[in-house]
Amino acid sequence: MRPLFVATLVCGALVAPCTSSHAQATAADSAVGWHPAARFAGGSIGVPQQLSASVIVGIQREWGAGTRQTTQMWYLRLEPGLAATKAAVGVGLWRFADQGGGATLQVAALRTYGTPWEASPNQTYVGVEIRTFVWLVGPWVGYYERQGAAAMGPKNFFSFGLAVGF
Repeated sequence: MRPLFVATLVCGALVAPCTSSHAQATAADSAVGWHPAARFAGGSIGVPQQLSASVIVGIQREWGAGTRQTTQMWYLRLEPGLAATKAAVGVGLWRFADQGGGATLQVAALRTYGTPWEASPNQTYVGVEIRTFVWLVGPWVGYYERQGAAAMGPKNFFSFGLAVGF
């Protein structure tokens, strides 16, 4: 396994239990201001990374109470995989009521290595992705363009996959 992939899994195990006292809003205190947050964001399988895991850190706010609590988060995501590593900046909105679900939109830089799916190895790509989820499972799609004039291989590609987590 790649060392960065393993490091992300270890970091995820460390930040997964991190919760904020703000996250337990009650009906009497239904709006909570912005505060720092970190979490293991989940794992995924997809193009071009193959198998990956991610950690996000950022600021978030919640409103509502109980199962009707809604969270908005601005985040930085580190997502190393078996064939590429992604660093992204994004925003997400989710609610854990009934079936629970949400979406994120992010801009990312991606560096490939090994044998990535649908992209050339040892290349840098920049793109945008949208992720959706219900019950913390959902697809993502994105579009990436290769950076650098002397680069080899496909100039652009569509990323897609299935994630478990945010």
